[in-house]
Amino acid sequence: MVGFLDADLSTPLNEFKKLVQLLDSKSDLKIVCGSRIRRMGTHINRSFKRHYLGRIIATIISNMLQLPFYDTQCGAKIFRREIAGFIFKDEFKSKWLFDVEIFFRLKEKYSLDELNNMILEYPLEVWKEVGDSKIELRDTLGMPIELWKIRKHYKN
Repeated sequence: MVGFLDADLSTPLNEFKKLVQLLDSKSDLKIVCGSRIRRMGTHINRSFKRHYLGRIIATIISNMLQLPFYDTQCGAKIFRREIAGFIFKDEFKSKWLFDVEIFFRLKEKYSLDELNNMILEYPLEVWKEVGDSKIELRDTLGMPIELWKIRKHYKN
């Protein structure tokens, strides 16, 4: 398995361990992604502004991908080794939206039905926004252009 987390460990290691265990226990899954869904009994702490800006971006991305993703931008993801080789073999086109690019790459190889059956979004129980985002305003304003470049490159 190959995986990654945000450098600030906003997803705690014990939450990442759950993703690993879930992928390990279900042979039909190839990818498990954390999802920051705030609900009763959980501790998902995000600023109001980042939550709603993130929801707008996530909805656009989900529609572009034609996949029912809630949170493509959560930094906790784990992949089976055989699929990781395909995903990470080429350099990414985008600095901040490489998560999105991963799923566009997968769409080149797999059908929407296959992807829907091999990817699981797992609602995290704990996630904490740590400090200020490393993404600056100019990066945020440039995201639509980055999305357009990714979509154009992976047109299928």
